Amino acid sequence: DMRSVAWADVTPPRGKQPPLQFLFDRLAALFSESKAGEGDAKKRKTGDGSAFAAFAARALADRAPSSCLDDPVPHDWNRFLQTSTQRLAALVDEADPAAPVPGCPDWCAADLGEHVGGGYQWATHVVRTGDPAADVAPAPTDLGELPGWFRTHADELVRVLVGTDPDQETWTFGRGRGTAGWWTRRQTHETTLHTFDLLDSQGRSEEWDVPAPLA
Repeated sequence: DMRSVAWADVTPPRGKQPPLQFLFDRLAALFSESKAGEGDAKKRKTGDGSAFAAFAARALADRAPSSCLDDPVPHDWNRFLQTSTQRLAALVDEADPAAPVPGCPDWCAADLGEHVGGGYQWATHVVRTGDPAADVAPAPTDLGELPGWFRTHADELVRVLVGTDPDQETWTFGRGRGTAGWWTRRQTHETTLHTFDLLDSQGRSEEWDVPAPLA
């Protein structure tokens, strides 16, 4: 079951191999291993990993070597972050907070706003301190105060990231140490994806658009 693959199984030792190459190699190997002993009929149906290996080879051939901590494309991520957070903050202000979110079962729009706003607080704390342990203030129980709470934390995230050297070392997922610039990209993507979720909850999914560099 590929869902049981541990992070350590697909994370290279630091400096030993380009991370994307290592990831593809390990996933291809694990895919093949998962098929061993399952019977010829199932192997014919699911394949033996060769198709994945071929895809990986094509992807790597089109990609210049880089560190997973580097910006893969030199875009203006500060501008993308500012634009995406401002848009989502405006949507939180307009949205029906009780509307269910189709892509997030058991959540309403207010829950989604609290999730993203809490994530903004956490990311801000990590960039400031390098410590992933943070006390996140919950959203207000008065839903009328949710838009102001959300915008406060969105603006603070942008202020901190824009004012921080993107090469400054800080904690990140998986490998433990990364850069502040990684968080700018991460929060831009997080915000962009949850913008779709919020629009979808309001029956406005057709309004979602993604800047070409992020697509």
